Order: sequence, then structure tokens, then C-alpha cells
Amino acid sequence: MEIKKFENSLIAFDFESDMINATDMLKAFPEKKMNNFLRTKQTKDFIDVLQNNTLKSVIQVKTGNTGGTWMNKLLAYKFAAWLDPKFELFVYFTFDRFMKEKFESQQRQLDYFWDKEDINDIYKKK
Repeated sequence: MEIKKFENSLIAFDFESDMINATDMLKAFPEKKMNNFLRTKQTKDFIDVLQNNTLKSVIQVKTGNTGGTWMNKLLAYKFAAWLDPKFELFVYFTFDRFMKEKFESQQRQLDYFWDKEDINDIYKKK
């Protein structure tokens, strides 16, 4: 889990499980209410389709230090768009940046693996 700052608010991202703390997201926009977002027909339909395609819970309520309502990133994208366009971009870019860093890290590991002399020797012998 990582904490990212948007203006004066801290938002928890769980990149490994593709979840974002929606309670944190909402704190950045105190005039908004999560139930107003969750009650719309469009949101309900989206949750149904997403739930049926991911076969995982797209909304989770957690307790403890990282407690709050957590949303699957796809639902969180929609929620962020509903909250504020600038915030929507922040959420998109934060996940994109993580995925890029993860890919580059994996690429470095593969490069290291394939650059090892013994691996190259194995394929030269064939």
C-alpha cells in the first residue's frame, strides 16, 4: 500500500490488489457524498457488470489503520471522475505511473537474467 498526496489530502492506493481507499478520496471533496454516487443507476449498472466480469468484490469495507471503503480501481476511476476532473487525472496518472515502474522493474530483472553469461552459454550450446 502506498499513500499519495492530492492537494492537501492523502489517498491510500493498494496497487497489488488494484484498490483505492474511496473514503480517502472523498475527504478531498467534503461537499460530496459517496452514497449519492453509489445510488445512481449508471453506477449500479457499472458495479453489476464489473462484479460479474471480475468475480471479485469491487467494494470492500476494511477496519483498522487502513480502514474505510475501498474500491476496485475501475470503479474508483468512475468515482474520481464524478468527484472532480482534475482528481480523475491524478488517479489515472498514479496508477499508470505504478504500472510503468512495475514494468520497468520487471524488464530490468529480465535483462539481468538474460545478460548472465551462463544463460547465454546454454543457448550457444544448442
